[in-house]
Amino acid sequence: MIGDTILYSSAIKILKENFPNATLTLVCDNTVKDLIYNQKIVDEFIILKAPWMATRPVGIIGFIRFFISVKKNIKKKYDFAIDFRGDLRNFLVLNIIKANHKISQIFFGGEYLLTFAIKPNNDLIHFHEESLYFLEKMGCEYIGDNYPRLDREVAVELCSNFLLENKIDPSKTIIGVHPGASQDVKKWDEDKYILLIKYLDHRFKGLHFLIFQGPSEEETIEKIEKGIFDIDYTIVNRPLSEYVKLISLCEALVCNDSGAGHIAAAYAIPLVVIFGNVNPDFVYPKGSVDLRIISNNLDCKPCFSSTCRFKTNECIKGVAFKVVAEKAADVISNFYFVKDDK
Repeated sequence: MIGDTILYSSAIKILKENFPNATLTLVCDNTVKDLIYNQKIVDEFIILKAPWMATRPVGIIGFIRFFISVKKNIKKKYDFAIDFRGDLRNFLVLNIIKANHKISQIFFGGEYLLTFAIKPNNDLIHFHEESLYFLEKMGCEYIGDNYPRLDREVAVELCSNFLLENKIDPSKTIIGVHPGASQDVKKWDEDKYILLIKYLDHRFKGLHFLIFQGPSEEETIEKIEKGIFDIDYTIVNRPLSEYVKLISLCEALVCNDSGAGHIAAAYAIPLVVIFGNVNPDFVYPKGSVDLRIISNNLDCKPCFSSTCRFKTNECIKGVAFKVVAEKAADVISNFYFVKDDK
């Protein structure tokens, strides 16, 4: 969800630029609001969490309650109600909202629920490219690639305080690592992350590692800490609104397929991303000045499942340490000499 939000943020920005006098209201949960509130591209937020975005099944009662809450909380009448995803469930929400026009792409049918159904371009597979195509069909204009971008200026004060509080030497090269993931099929082994951090610390002098901790990743972080006790590092366990800003401190980031990669790319940070069960062509982070994607080619990919049907998680477990280490070292080498000259 974090990655999707970052990818779609550029489309929201284009909408705002094309309709500067319009009031843009985003229906989302608090996680999405925390991600883009400071970017000043949305005028109003309506906080609702769709049951199909929940981590646990909510049952038919949960769906009914959600649709009732949509009707109760969204009382304004809008000119346009837009869904970027082409999700039939979102089409139902659009029909509860009072809007003159309901617009989306039709990947899986449901055009009868819309007043303006946009046929997708099947040559486009990445979310970002699909959203730009969607806007073109709506008549929006934009210049350039319009990669997602996060504003570093809003993070300066928090980042400065964080460095002082944790006594991090500002002359050191800060390397970010997010070893967690939402699913095991997306999670590279903690032992390999430990080896990676030790390898980079040995190869490059003067590194400081920021180890980012996401929700329910305590066990992962504990394992990492036990293995790097003699390394210069700081654990970053902050609310999402602060987590997003603190990633801007990194001069490079290594992570699994997760929101961390998309946030780093939106700051144009050099980036190494390890993919598991999905095809990175659909969802890789956009905007990094130096992006390295690592993904094993297997016949069973992509599977879009939260568990491996073969019980091996080979798509992520089979990613070799040597491959990641070489990619990460190569990325750091591209800017490290600047630090080395000090």
